[in-house]
Amino acid sequence: MTRPNLFNFATSELSQDAFIAWLLTWANKEYADIDKNLHGCAVEFVRELLGKTDYDVEIVKVKTQWNHTDVIAEVNDDFFILIEDKTGTSEHSNQLKRYLELAKNYCKDKNMNVAPVYYKMEEQSNLSKVIEAGYSVFTREKMLAVISSNESITNNIFCDYRDYLQELDNKINGFKTAQIDKWGWYQWTGFFSAIQKELDGNWDYVANPSGGFIGFWWHWIHKTLDEKGFHLYLQLEASKFVFKVEVNEHRENCAKLREHCRKTLFEVAKEQNIKIEKYGRTGAYMGIAKLADNSDYRITKTDGTIDLPATIGNLKKMEQLLNAVAEKL
Repeated sequence: MTRPNLFNFATSELSQDAFIAWLLTWANKEYADIDKNLHGCAVEFVRELLGKTDYDVEIVKVKTQWNHTDVIAEVNDDFFILIEDKTGTSEHSNQLKRYLELAKNYCKDKNMNVAPVYYKMEEQSNLSKVIEAGYSVFTREKMLAVISSNESITNNIFCDYRDYLQELDNKINGFKTAQIDKWGWYQWTGFFSAIQKELDGNWDYVANPSGGFIGFWWHWIHKTLDEKGFHLYLQLEASKFVFKVEVNEHRENCAKLREHCRKTLFEVAKEQNIKIEKYGRTGAYMGIAKLADNSDYRITKTDGTIDLPATIGNLKKMEQLLNAVAEKL
């Protein structure tokens, strides 16, 4: 029987902040005699955050909500670990650069080095702004490696977080083993993260009046009509495959642009024996067609689970289709 898990109830970012601060505090040398295994894991956590595997950790001073940051830790008066923790959200409002500047100013006269860390346990499509801001990304895989390395730890808080994180990992990677018609949010994020490694695109939740969807978009091709630019691209709206146009300079005559692209798309699709049908309304990012009969672009195995290599192959086939369309336009 599965026991109740604290972190199934404490789901906010502040709760995760509290766990991070709690575990960091256990790295203090004075706690080694209270729980040797938990102390050792906390020391490993500090070392992984710093990227220094042999560093001798003795004193860790931890604070939460320092100047509106999530968690900070001063280690041996040598390092200032600045942790920005994100659960269901991502970075915004230039906050990472602002927090890093605050930390650097604080450490200037203390001769401490700042180690900025972006702590992200769920999937995130685009981390380029995080990297550009100077942060290292601490992923779920890294954290699981730290907290799963010592099975002898029996502390209930620690075990609850470890089990919670493992369950989250199982959900996200569940796209590999669950039948595709049973996928939920976590399986979709895992799937889109997996295909992102093969396709140059981004994914996110898209809100709209009909309820929204989790989508993936990629393969932009710039073209012109009447000396005005637009982009062809591909989009996945969960299980729906859509051919799209970004209007750009054609805002005054979207309908003409749509028909211009749609005519050639249908010609090429017929040549390649790919069945499509009209789809979408005029607008800044308009659909022009989708796979016919609500066909799913995902290729499955006999048990109804995803065949990932075959699915990626099918998506690349659609890229080739769009390339051929672009050549004819």
